[in-house]
This record gives sequence, C-alpha cells and structure tokens, in this order.
Amino acid sequence: MTGVTSDAAVASIKAPLSLLKSDSLLNLIINLVPIHQIDVNATKKVTSLSLTNTSTTYELTQRNAILRNICGMTFHNALDKYPHYLLGGHSASGKASSESALCLASISSYMSIASSIRSKDVELSLIYQQLNQVLATNSYLVGSTPKATLADLDVFFALAEVSNYKIDDIDALGNLKRWLLAVSKNIEEMIASYSPRISFPEIQLPALEFTINEAAPVFYFGDEEGIDGILTASSKVSPAIKGGNGNDKEAKLASTSGGGLTDEQKKAAAEKRTKKNAEKKKKKAPADAAPKKTSSFC
Repeated sequence: MTGVTSDAAVASIKAPLSLLKSDSLLNLIINLVPIHQIDVNATKKVTSLSLTNTSTTYELTQRNAILRNICGMTFHNALDKYPHYLLGGHSASGKASSESALCLASISSYMSIASSIRSKDVELSLIYQQLNQVLATNSYLVGSTPKATLADLDVFFALAEVSNYKIDDIDALGNLKRWLLAVSKNIEEMIASYSPRISFPEIQLPALEFTINEAAPVFYFGDEEGIDGILTASSKVSPAIKGGNGNDKEAKLASTSGGGLTDEQKKAAAEKRTKKNAEKKKKKAPADAAPKKTSSFC
C-alpha cells in the first residue's frame, strides 16, 4: 500500500556489541522495548551509537538522550507507565506541569552525575554522602516516584562500574544502603519481565554484599477491622536477646519502642474501631425498627 504515513512507535538503533556489554543500562532498556517496535543492529561492525525514529527520520547520537527518548516520546511513553515508570510517570504530555518539568530535569541532571562518576571526575566519598542525604526523605532519587527511574538506574550502574559497591562505611550510610538494595530489586524484576535478545550479552548485575537487618515498618490504611490480630502478631516478632545467665529470653516489646504501636496509638485505634462498628450496626438496623409512615390513601 503506497501513499500511507504512520506515527507508529517504531525505531531503529545501532549499537556496538562491546558497548552493550559494558553499558548494562543501555542493554536493559533496549531489551524492555517489544521486539516488533525496534530494529536493533548490534554487531562488531557497528562503531557508534545512534537511534532513528522511522516516522520522523530524526537521529540521536548522544547516549543519555537516546535512553530518555526510548523511555519517553519515541515509544509513546510506554516505558513510563506501569510497571516501569522510568521517567517517573511524568513524560506524557497530559501530565505537563511544573512538577513534571522539574522531575524530568532532575533525571537528566542525575544522568549527568552518573557520567561524571564513570569518568571519575567526582570524589566517590562525597557522592555517597550526598546521595545518603537526598535519600533521607525520598525512596528514590527523583520526586515521589513509585519505582526506580533512569536517574536511579544510571547512578546505580555507574557506581557498580567504578567501585563495585566496595563502600567501607556502608553501615553508616543507611539510606544509601536501602536505596542500593531497592534499585537492585527493581532491576531484577525488569530482567525477569522480558526474554533477552539472542545477540545481546547477559547483564551482569553487581552482587551486594550487605543486607538490611531492621524490620520493615507496618502501616495501616482504610478499614481497621482485624487490627487486634495484627497487633498481637506484631508483638511476637521482637527478637530474642541473651540474658545475663546465657539463656535466651524473649524481649518484650516496649510500648514506646519503634517496633510497634504505643499505648496511646493502640487506644486511639480501638476507639476508632469501636465507633466504626457502631456506625455499621446502625446502618444494618432492621427496617421494622424505623417508624412507619401513614398514608391518607388507605
């Protein structure tokens, strides 16, 4: 059929095979794109990286711009929606706002920082401290994103390439440690979501030689029915401690400890639950309890 134009999300990319082996993020992102939407030329003969959108014929050659376009406009923001949100969910034109613009600019800035880490233009100890500070109030590097974005992924892989996460004082950087484990889990989920292209080298996910020992926090939302069972269960998860005589003794959960709810919180939850149950009983009262209406048409 001739004379037909299309804005279908189709593109072609050229990438040296050696680059896909050394650049795990580029390898990962290309694999996330459905096979029928991107034509990949990755051989030893290819000497430079480029992305071409077949509907507009524009060509990109800068690595960071290519990654952002693949996750955004090139494929109609498909990689910025559930389950990935690689641009924080801010790439769609319908979400244009000052917050979206700021988040997208932040992603771009963090990718530039990742480039500086790879080129060893920055002091790693300073980077660790700054990341730990940023992550004190954020799960991930950019805004209130539900999952790791390109910013997190690029910095994560850059740190792996340069240091392999041999961080001497990692225990003193609790926020950074949590973030590294979270991003690693995100990457594992992404890798499990696709079938790797036959010609692509396997992504080497760096092994993290540390864990988080703290118990995960418990949150309550909406209907609190059954909270008694939850509170009872939570009181049983306190760790055992060694007594002075060497025997294991069960550590009782103090009412003011961080591992559970305080007495005041428990009391407030019980009062709220009682009030809610009373309202439900009132709504379920039998119809015959209501006053009968009289009518003049008997």
